[in-house]
Amino acid sequence: MRKIYKVKFKVGTVRIYLSTAEFAVGDTVLVPTRKGLEIATVEEECDNVPDFLADENMKYIMGAAKLNEEPESDEEYKKERSKELYRQMLEIIDNREDLLFELVAMVDYDFAKLYARYKTIKNELDEAAEVEDEDRSDEEDEERRDDEEELEKVLKRIVPVLTLLIKK
Repeated sequence: MRKIYKVKFKVGTVRIYLSTAEFAVGDTVLVPTRKGLEIATVEEECDNVPDFLADENMKYIMGAAKLNEEPESDEEYKKERSKELYRQMLEIIDNREDLLFELVAMVDYDFAKLYARYKTIKNELDEAAEVEDEDRSDEEDEERRDDEEELEKVLKRIVPVLTLLIKK
């Protein structure tokens, strides 16, 4: 889950950063800035992103700064960093699932067919949901259940294709 932290640099500047990891007040962390990577101290955990900040422009804390510890090997660092980046990418994908589907549909014909069918069924379900329950007949309820089952089948076909494309 995404956390929001207020961090303070040694020059006194305070900034807001996101993280998928947990940090305590006083932890030393490594954060990206316009000048490159900088060390900062966690001042507090925030409940939400301030209104004046655009969520999509926020940067992520890279991790804890290990100042007094034995440095990790290059391989260990790369493995840990790879896991952290992967978690961040999954979070972004979760937040922008429709956009990702649209992009994949542009380059993969089979996926485009599945996605078009998915959107059609989803739109039909959304329209049907707007109709009040008492106005629907048993036949319409049966059609809705059939549509939901069809949507489930389409999703089960899309997810493995998307997973394969992401791994490439």
